[in-house]
Amino acid sequence: ADDLGFKVQIGVYYTPENFNYTYFNNLGNVATQIFKDGITRFTIGKYKTLNETQKIRQKAIKIGDRDAFITIFYNGERKLLSEMIANEF
Repeated sequence: ADDLGFKVQIGVYYTPENFNYTYFNNLGNVATQIFKDGITRFTIGKYKTLNETQKIRQKAIKIGDRDAFITIFYNGERKLLSEMIANEF
């Protein structure tokens, strides 16, 4: 789908200054975004395929982020992979 993209989430913080993401800079552009809940989320990349995104996720895990996971952006809205699978997207 044209409006579908994947990112690897590497951190979620109420106080974003507490997160040192420099270890992840070699994996791609680290972006920060604050959602309506007031929590800052740190993500890597903007990929078109799940396989490509999974490779980056595995690299983030090897660096030390055992909680790294894939998020989906569809029509500009953030979705969880589990949510998309449950809705049989």
